[in-house]
Amino acid sequence: MPDKKKEIEYIGGDLWKKYGDQWYFNLFNDCNGVIFGDVSVDYICNNESPKLLYERFPNLKLIISLRNPVDRAISAYYWNYRKGNIDTDLSINDYFNTQIKNYKSDKNLFSILNRGLYEKQIFNYLEYFHPNQFKIIFYDHIKIDQKKVL
Repeated sequence: MPDKKKEIEYIGGDLWKKYGDQWYFNLFNDCNGVIFGDVSVDYICNNESPKLLYERFPNLKLIISLRNPVDRAISAYYWNYRKGNIDTDLSINDYFNTQIKNYKSDKNLFSILNRGLYEKQIFNYLEYFHPNQFKIIFYDHIKIDQKKVL
């Protein structure tokens, strides 16, 4: 994995859109013969990612890390709060109550609640990739013993 930035957002990211596939592969020039890849929380939420990945890497092996959806939503709330994306006058309870009320009309795939719909997201990938190409692991297991799990 590149050590300069955790999430390079290969598929769908601004740098990929600007520089293309070769830009991505150049990040791994020092990985001679080693399995490589990258990490992004956005790949699973983006409906276009499975098709784009399959077109480039039909034999791709996918590791999907799933976090408890409630823990993930709370963590996302605080991340967005620190980034200034959430009104600081809004309590966490008020924020989530608003999210729940707006949920059915919110078409934003990247909303805090939609990001926890793992079943839908995984089924999007199963349209292109065979189940034996997946390894699904739980975030809590990674926190306990990353080397053993990965």
